[in-house]
Amino acid sequence: MQKLFNFLIICLAFTALQVSTVGAQGGDPNMPPPVPADPMGTAV
Repeated sequence: MQKLFNFLIICLAFTALQVSTVGAQGGDPNMPPPVPADPMGTAV
C-alpha cells in the first residue's frame, strides 16, 4: 500500500510540473505560426 501511495504522489507531482511548464509557455496568440525552412538545395 505504501508503494502505491508513493507512486501516486510522484505521478501527481510530475503531472503538476508538466501543467505548470506548459502554462508558462504562453506566447503571443496573434503571432503567426513559424514558417518551416526550405528543403536542402533550394536556397539560392
